[in-house]
Amino acid sequence: MQSISLLLRAVHVSVHDLPMKPNHNKPKFYTGGVDILRWNKLSKAEQKEALSKEWYLYFSFRNPETTKPLWT
Repeated sequence: MQSISLLLRAVHVSVHDLPMKPNHNKPKFYTGGVDILRWNKLSKAEQKEALSKEWYLYFSFRNPETTKPLWT
């Protein structure tokens, strides 16, 4: 009987010790299909073509009062 009590206590602690969802995510870049980690290896013409395309920064965050995601 005591082992069941210890097991239930361990489950209770682990369930209530779960991390909360973060209020935001890590910002991400959309770079027009170019791998920016290889930027220095691209030719000047490829760099110029890549810069002529649209680039985006996107991220999301949660409303702290409702915890619903707000997208930007």
